[in-house]
Amino acid sequence: MNRRQQREKPNNLLEGAKMGRWAQRAAMKTCLMTMCFAALAVSVSLAQQQKAAPPPPKPADDGPSLEVTMKFIREKMAAAIKLESPGSKDVIAADPTKCEFTWTQRGGSWYGPTFIPSVRKTTFSFRDVTKIDVAPKRIWQVDSAGRSSLVWGAFPDLLVTTTPQSVHVQSLEFSQSLKDAAHDRDQESLKEEDGQFKDSEEQELRFPFSKDADMPDRVARAMVHAVELCGGGSKPEPF
Repeated sequence: MNRRQQREKPNNLLEGAKMGRWAQRAAMKTCLMTMCFAALAVSVSLAQQQKAAPPPPKPADDGPSLEVTMKFIREKMAAAIKLESPGSKDVIAADPTKCEFTWTQRGGSWYGPTFIPSVRKTTFSFRDVTKIDVAPKRIWQVDSAGRSSLVWGAFPDLLVTTTPQSVHVQSLEFSQSLKDAAHDRDQESLKEEDGQFKDSEEQELRFPFSKDADMPDRVARAMVHAVELCGGGSKPEPF
């Protein structure tokens, strides 16, 4: 080895050391970038899974299922209406797939020789219910002297309150000219197709239970349970 080679050897070693440190830094930077991209991908994946995943089902110890609860409400309400009016043609429906309750009231009155049918269809969602009460009702009572007065009844009513304008009501109505024409023709009845359903909205519903003092409480508890299962009820303020 000559003197020139001896002088160049330290420089080569220095440059080699520099190149080694640069390679290490590049490798560390590449590794950090890979870890960051991997963490970002995992975060995005978890966010998508959380967004797409349905809410977990309620545990079994939370009481009867929504289907069982709706069936109980439907059957007990229908039985109460039959006790109230034995010849009633009202229909009670409770749909667990939509969390909806529907009460279709059918009746009518005679307009001379013509029977005027009446249909009132009331629908609300258990998601919109804010309060359920078993409230006493006042009824008119006539004393021995023929005087009428309001007194507290022996059987309470079930009162359901929803968010404003959440009770959808459809009522069948006939025009006066149609009723007059039916009366003049001496027809026995009008058809529902002859009238039109008019929409309105309410906030409170009162259901009568005039033959059973305990049933309003039982149905009220079932309705509260249905509201909880449907995700309704008043929500706590965030702050």
